[in-house]
This record gives sequence, structure tokens and C-alpha cells, in this order.
Amino acid sequence: MKDKKNIILIAVLVVAAAAIVAVVVFSVRMNKQDAGEDNTTEETTTAEPETTEPETPEETTAVPDAPEPYEPEGTPYVIDENNQVLYGWYPCTLMQNGIKGLEAAEYDDNNTAVIDGTRYMRVQNGDGYDYYRFEMIKWNVIAESGDAYTLLASSAVDCMPYNDAFAAASWEKSSLSAWLNGYFYDTAFSEEEKKGIVPTELGANRNPIYNNVTGEYLKTNVYLLSAENLLDPACGFDVYVQTDDAARVCGQTPFAQARGVYVYSDGYCKWWTRTNGVEASYAVFVNSNGVIGCDGIFVNSDGIGVRPALRVSKETVHKAETESK
Repeated sequence: MKDKKNIILIAVLVVAAAAIVAVVVFSVRMNKQDAGEDNTTEETTTAEPETTEPETPEETTAVPDAPEPYEPEGTPYVIDENNQVLYGWYPCTLMQNGIKGLEAAEYDDNNTAVIDGTRYMRVQNGDGYDYYRFEMIKWNVIAESGDAYTLLASSAVDCMPYNDAFAAASWEKSSLSAWLNGYFYDTAFSEEEKKGIVPTELGANRNPIYNNVTGEYLKTNVYLLSAENLLDPACGFDVYVQTDDAARVCGQTPFAQARGVYVYSDGYCKWWTRTNGVEASYAVFVNSNGVIGCDGIFVNSDGIGVRPALRVSKETVHKAETESK
């Protein structure tokens, strides 16, 4: 009886042990499944890496060290087929910003510098400068007499009032006359070119509408045409004040525009004559359409172009023609 009880006890213990083992095995398998470590292998797909286009560096424009030297389009001092001639030099074309040589050059008291044989002028613009290249002045040959040709600048080269102050001012007493024969004359012409300029004798001149006569005798190198000059068919002009005369129409250089010349919708500007208007504190001008404004405008007005005139010796022109052949 006792042995029978022992056998039963042993059997119970074996069953219990087997149950414990089963529970342990089940628990281990469940933990492995949770950790993804079971014996079954699932097929996995590896994502291909994204491909990106290589960045192309932005194109950069090299900053030039020096501007290209100026070469005249035409032969200096020679009258061409359009009856025009190149004589003297003055600031004209606005240069590209950022040229190293322009910024680093040494400028004189007149804000001019020479780089590779070409002269430049810098003009204050806000906190910096704009740079203009000197180019040969183009003139229309409007007459010839004796030993000289009379030249009229084909464009307004600068912007100045007829007189600095609002006051009675005939041509010989005006600040513009002094400026043309001082600063402009010295800036635009070399010593050799000055030798080719023939002084011109001017006298009083008459307003074509009001018949008032102003001015006194003056011998000068550079001047402005009078209103009466601009009615002379021998110089290529119409004989009427109110005619829209293309020969009297005038454009302006980029430098003159930067200096303040007002450009009208037709692309042209007003320009001064040396004749006084209805009063001596007014000066006659030419409108952008070629009509002569004989009433005049205040002598200290802004926005009016300067279109110089002068005479150059025929000897200078003929010598240049011979040398160019």
C-alpha cells in the first residue's frame, strides 16, 4: 500500500515537472517572436537610396581688371562723308560698374585718370562713383569761310545754366561763356588741338521776334550759336523760328544726361543759344523739336543742354586728310 502511494506521488511530480517545462518553453518562444527572432524568415525589401542631381555652380562673370582702351570710330580731324569731324575729347559713355582698374586708379583734382592711354572721369553718385570714358567729340561742319570751318557739336555734351544767378546777363558776361572758354576748353582740347582752333569775333546779336539787341564785342575760342545763326539756310537751317527743323534738333551724350539734361519723350533735349530772350535775364533756347524759343527762359534754368560751337583751321583738317591717306 505504501509502495502504491509512492508510485502515485512520483507520477504527479513527473506530470508537474513536464507542465513546468512546457510553460517555460512556450514563454521563451513567445519572447523570441516578440523580438523578431523566431525561426521563420520574412522576405524584406531594401529601399534604394534616393539619387539627387549634382548642384551646378552658378556662373560668375569675371570682373575685368581694366577697361578696354577707346578707339575712335573714324579718323580724327578729317571731315567724313556725313560732313562731320572728330575734334577734342570729353566724357561721354558710362562704363560698366565694378571694373577694378577704374576704382583703383589715381584721380586728379578734376576727377580724371588715364588708364592704358584712355582718360576717364568719375562722377559722385550717392555713396559711390560712376565712371565715364572720354571720347572724341563729333561736330557738324555747318559753314566755312576764309581759313576755317565752323563746327557745331552734334550732341549736347554737358548741362549748365546760361548764367549761375538769375540776373541780366548778355553772352560775354555770362558764366556759361566763361565756363566754355575755361574749364571746357582746357579739358576737351590738347595743346596741339588748341593750336588748330581759330578765335571767333562776336558782336551784339538780335532776338528775331522782339528785335532787342544785346551783347558786346567778344573775341573767343568756344561759343554758342545765336538765334539768327539758326535761321541761316547757308548753315543748313530753316528760315522760320516756329518750324520743326530737324537740323536744329539735338540729342545728348550719356554724360550730359547724367549731368542733368532733361530728355523729352522724343528722345531729344532743349539747348541754349547765346541770344537773350524777351529780357536780358532770359536766354533763347531751341526746343527738342527744333523750334526756337525766342521768349527765352530764366538764365539760371536747369536741364538745358550745352551744344558748343567753334572754328577749326582748314590747315588742321587738310593736314589730317593728307596724313590719313
